[in-house]
Formats: sequence, structure tokens, C-alpha cells
Amino acid sequence: MRCVFIYTHLTPVCSAYWRGQNGLEGWIPVTILIVKGIWILYWFGIGLSRLCYTPSYMIIVVGSTNPTKLKPVRSIFKKHFKLVVVKGVSVPSGVKDQPTSDDEMYKGALTRARNALLAIKNADYGVGIEGGVHKYSYGWFERSIIVIVNRKGDIGVGASGGLALPHKVISRIEKGKTLEQAVDELFGTKEIGKGIGMFGIFTKGVVTRSSGVAHGVAFALARFLHEGLYE
Repeated sequence: MRCVFIYTHLTPVCSAYWRGQNGLEGWIPVTILIVKGIWILYWFGIGLSRLCYTPSYMIIVVGSTNPTKLKPVRSIFKKHFKLVVVKGVSVPSGVKDQPTSDDEMYKGALTRARNALLAIKNADYGVGIEGGVHKYSYGWFERSIIVIVNRKGDIGVGASGGLALPHKVISRIEKGKTLEQAVDELFGTKEIGKGIGMFGIFTKGVVTRSSGVAHGVAFALARFLHEGLYE
């Protein structure tokens, strides 16, 4: 572990840059208490850079490298845990590129979460996010299923919001295109799934892919915030 402190004499708050196994790295906030002993060490030239803070951090690994999936995972976990590192890894989902049922989405999300946890051996949680469509009595509905697993094998499940899709989108999916390809073709976008997503296009930016997925991450994580309820 390497600790590098960015520090000024005006504030007791520092940032420690750490690098661990499997390429995990990031900045961690460190608060230095200004007590007499600390200032004496500094003024005698020993300096704060010689102190090494070993953080107790949580590692969450997501079964995707798409930034629109990593961002909501990071934001939701940070609401509940102080030191969080989120790592994305490319893993197979075990389902087709365009899932067409809730069960298929769940299977893909669960497989991604488990495979991600296997990829980073010191991770605490694995997260799988699988978007797709499902046919209900009122038509085809698009959303994402989110699955979070821990080292004990416990499973948390959540879902994003969603919307009913028009026939112009569904007809393209029925011909073998993915949702992203169908939306790109209709709206003249390119890889919309890596940006604001279909949610962003259809709501004109009110709900983006990341903000929609964030709700599903929060719902899936709820299982681990109330352990006694699920035993």
C-alpha cells in the first residue's frame, strides 16, 4: 500500500492516494487531528508525508465497465458507507445481448454479480445490472434488474423505473437488434447506452440511464441494510 498525502498547513483534511491488489486504486479522505504532537513532528521536518494511514474501505465490483452503471453504484453505496471503492470488470452475463423477460434480466444480473465477485477476490459486494424488455398486458416494458451479492451468498434484488416502448422500437428488436441499436437508429445517436441512455432520450434528460439505475441499486442494497429482516 502506498500513501501519498496532499496537505496544506491551513486545513487538517488530507487526501491519501492508495493502490492495492488487482489494480484497485483511488483517493481516500483522511482527517488529521491537530494536536500538539502532530505539529511538533511537522515543524521539526519529519512531516505528515511520513505518516501512513491504513484505511478500512469497502470494495464493490460491478459486472460491467460502462460508466453509466458504475456511477449509480458508487453514489448509492457512498450514502451508506464512508470509504467506498467501486471497480468495474467485464464479465459474461450468461444471457443473450437483448434480454426479453424479467427472468432473463434477473439471471443476467445475478450471473454478472457473481462473476464480478469472483474476479476481484477481496471485494465485499458484487453488483450485476441487466437491462431488457418484458411483455405485459399493456405492452412491452423496458427497465433494468439490479442484483447485489455478498461473500456469504446473500442476494439483494432491485429494479429501475421503466417505460412502455413504442412499436417502432419493438419491431426492430424483434428483427434481432438490441434496444441500443434500435434507439440509435431511430434517433441518430451512437452508443446511447454509454450516455444518457434510452431513458434520457425518451424523457428528454429528466431521467437518465444512471439516475434510473440508481433507484434499482438502492432497492437492491436495502436487503443488506436490514439484515435481520431477511434471515
